[in-house]
Amino acid sequence: MASESKRKLAAIVFTDIVGFTRLSAENEPAALELLDKQRELLQPIVHSYRGEWLKEIGDGLLLTFETNLDAVECAVKIQKQVRSVDNLNLRIGIHQGEVVFQGNDVIGDDVNIASRIEPFSASGGIAISGRVNSTLDRDPNYKTIYLGKPQLQGVTQEVKAYCIISHGLPETDLSQVKAKLAPDDKTGFEWTKMSVLGATASIVGILTLAVLGLSGLSADGDEIPSIAILYMKNLGDADDEPWAYGLTEDLIIEMSRLGNIRVASMNSITKYKDSDLSEIDIARELDVGYTLSSSIVRSEGQFNLRCQLQDHNKNLTLFGNKWTESLENASLIVNNLADSLSSKLTYKKSDHELVSETYKADPVAYEYLLKGKYKVQYQQNSEDWEMAESLLNMSTEIDPNLASSWSLLGWISFRQGKFPEMKKYAKMAIKTGEKTKSYVAVGHAYELVGLHHEYGNNNLDSAAIYYKRFVDVSEKIDYKKGSTDASRHLSNLLIKQGKKDEGLLYMDSSIDIARKYGDKHELALILPNYADLLLEDGQIEQAISILEEADGLAQKYKKQVAAQSVAGIYSDYYTSIGDLENAYRYTIKAFRIAEELNQELISFGSYVRMCESHFYSGRIDSTFFYLEKITTLTEQLQIPFMVLLSNYYSGRYHFYNGDHNSSVEHFNFLIENIPDDFDLSMRVVPKAFNSINYKNMGQPKRSLEYIDMIKNEIGKDDKFEEMEYYNILIQALEENNEQDLAKKYLLDAYDIIMQRSFKVRDRKLRNDFLEKNYWNQKIITLYNKFNS
Repeated sequence: MASESKRKLAAIVFTDIVGFTRLSAENEPAALELLDKQRELLQPIVHSYRGEWLKEIGDGLLLTFETNLDAVECAVKIQKQVRSVDNLNLRIGIHQGEVVFQGNDVIGDDVNIASRIEPFSASGGIAISGRVNSTLDRDPNYKTIYLGKPQLQGVTQEVKAYCIISHGLPETDLSQVKAKLAPDDKTGFEWTKMSVLGATASIVGILTLAVLGLSGLSADGDEIPSIAILYMKNLGDADDEPWAYGLTEDLIIEMSRLGNIRVASMNSITKYKDSDLSEIDIARELDVGYTLSSSIVRSEGQFNLRCQLQDHNKNLTLFGNKWTESLENASLIVNNLADSLSSKLTYKKSDHELVSETYKADPVAYEYLLKGKYKVQYQQNSEDWEMAESLLNMSTEIDPNLASSWSLLGWISFRQGKFPEMKKYAKMAIKTGEKTKSYVAVGHAYELVGLHHEYGNNNLDSAAIYYKRFVDVSEKIDYKKGSTDASRHLSNLLIKQGKKDEGLLYMDSSIDIARKYGDKHELALILPNYADLLLEDGQIEQAISILEEADGLAQKYKKQVAAQSVAGIYSDYYTSIGDLENAYRYTIKAFRIAEELNQELISFGSYVRMCESHFYSGRIDSTFFYLEKITTLTEQLQIPFMVLLSNYYSGRYHFYNGDHNSSVEHFNFLIENIPDDFDLSMRVVPKAFNSINYKNMGQPKRSLEYIDMIKNEIGKDDKFEEMEYYNILIQALEENNEQDLAKKYLLDAYDIIMQRSFKVRDRKLRNDFLEKNYWNQKIITLYNKFNS
């Protein structure tokens, strides 16, 4: 029979290495050695206290214990043990709750709470929840102090945080903790007259307005204030349009980093550049309470600027102002005036661990940067890419310390598939950005290096390190868009590595930030990705709910890229419940939108879905028609990750079409080139395909060689996500008389299907998932045959 999930009460422990991100940035080999050292030292201690070493999450650990006291005593022993190890400075958090054990994993709301307790630990210390503290209250050997109630979104139970101060453990300094405590009921922040003026000052500072007596930017209750900084109007020569674009973008970035405020993104604002809509209508479409309109005129070595802030909730013009700025100080227009007003006005700011400084760029180099940005935004052909590159190269030649120019050059190289150039430019952006303290540019440069490792050379472990650096920098400068993008990158990468639960945690983080602070236009682009992950996890109803929200946003804000993603994932949903007619309908819809968008990576994904839809419907000629499109596009772009996927799909479809020679050729390429840190399934399944291929080609010894490779590669507790993978693996094992192992993976597969089905509440939907899903039905049929 299939194994069942176990639900029980447990003490949950999360650990984290303090400063690991910085160490990995400065000395990556030493960081990896430290992880090995942590495992070597701590595993015996954990086992000695009857603990379970469930998983390693980056540099952190997830452990469980039968009792609170076991967990606490083990944590104390660990902290004593690591004191003498350089750089192994741990934060430890402990919580007790009811959890569900699934193989080598544990899930449940209390696992999430435990992970949120850990940040309240001092370096070298231990933070605990109220439940654990209740146990220690009865033990005179332990002393603890109360820290407060952590802010936990989506958690209904009351949670209190404490730290242990006995046994030589340090007390938590809350001023050094980035995680937030819930405000006291009597002292919580309210939008008083003074705080309203403070928030207004933030806006005024950014826009260099004179000090005015304003009612200001505020919100009702707990609502976060929202503003759209409209596209600056260029009232001068057409050649000066890049100034309007560039300054608008800079204002949006600076505004979004102020603190508790939601700012419409540049992508959303660009849509209204030449719109005839009134400002109040634009505010309604963007779902914001405030708009800032402005204009610029360049004349004889200076700029004349005007701006106006409107409150559309109260139908008031809060202020208007005009000023001049010299061309020499062009790169300081936003920041200089914001700084000058900061000294006169009091307002609530974000606490930035890293403080960006204003870099005074050469004005000619800065103008080339803005012109390059403008070309990138409005590029229509390859000549525009070349012109943008030329402008940005001139910018860096004149002023080599202009980090944003290096970063944008790297982005252009990525879009063109020029990975070596991309990495070179990204490294220059990091070097100059750290020198000039231009940390937004540094963050995006880390993003580029991560993309280079992920897509340029398929080194997923290194990619994860750089995405985490992007997260770290973004959090330290309160760059919310950066935090959202970085978390999404990490989520997708971790899932690609088979680390689904950790990937979902990062996606949850990305969604939380986007919902609270993000532009709803941008949320339309993020939600389909989230729905896709939920669908793969078997959370079908939740996935559909998210898809419906994403579809509504895509339609409301006319986001074609989001609409294409939504249609594609609806296709996957209908395929998962065996409704091939609706699956094909949405596949065609996604394909047509992709053709209109004419973006290579989106086209690649749409070709894959067309292949799948025709394959499951038995239209093999049409499958190979779109497979040829995949092959052609891959040959044009030569992006390594696409090359691997192209060979996988080619090997797969040739296999099912009975062309075993061609299938072997493609899968051998994949086996020889797949990196070691890729998802286990992509390393094992091609070998299973080839084992069957060689069996059908009359070469049983070669077939058995691949079985031996699989047995050496796969561990007894390893699992796969896709039922097709299990089906192929089971077939390969059975054909080579590995019946016991085949049965083991059959039971694993059946167990996963049942666990996923338990997540589906609607009975008809659950039955369709079990009885009509193509691969689920194959596994269930094999299982029933085995038990008959």
